[in-house]
Amino acid sequence: MGQIVSVGEIETIESNNKTTTKLDLELRDETDERLSCTLWGTFASHAYRVCAENEGLLLICVLRFAKIKTYNGIKTVSNSFDASQLHINPPFSEVVDFTQSLPEDGLALTVRENVPFGAIVAAGKKDNFLDYQRKTIADLLHSYEVGKARLMCTIYAIDTDWAWYYISCVACNKKVTPIHPAGSAVPSNKDKPKFWCDNCRIVVTRVVAK
Repeated sequence: MGQIVSVGEIETIESNNKTTTKLDLELRDETDERLSCTLWGTFASHAYRVCAENEGLLLICVLRFAKIKTYNGIKTVSNSFDASQLHINPPFSEVVDFTQSLPEDGLALTVRENVPFGAIVAAGKKDNFLDYQRKTIADLLHSYEVGKARLMCTIYAIDTDWAWYYISCVACNKKVTPIHPAGSAVPSNKDKPKFWCDNCRIVVTRVVAK
């Protein structure tokens, strides 16, 4: 059970010559802990329709007989197709108690742009994470206080055109250029890769990735 705080756009996924729909949700509990939820098939269609019709309102999602996965310490939940049961704002007494226990911060449902397939809403480290006040980007831009804050965000895309690191000389920390063997010579496994350092003006073999 959790409050739906954000929902992506519904997607059409093709796998093994079959087509199904997929929907990513973000849920939170009474302590403001977040959980990524993925719904498939008719569950996705139903949830998206309800969320689209009630954007800006408080919606509670109850997913029974769900699948729970843990990857790199981050838990996610999804429906087990027809074996699961999905309820949104059901008239359960547990839902009433849960709603009353939620933080009084006025946080309501938002419908966001589509998240690429396989993306995970990642939470920060738990160490002292809740000790910092949660703020939006707008809050930070208008803040003149020096300190730390929590900022939850979603990664929509990663630029893979350029490497995220470069090879540098150990002596001067400047970028080096690899030296490739001339002709068709194939270096042996015992040969160290050689690099040219423009700053030191020498051939180096002691390098580090930065």
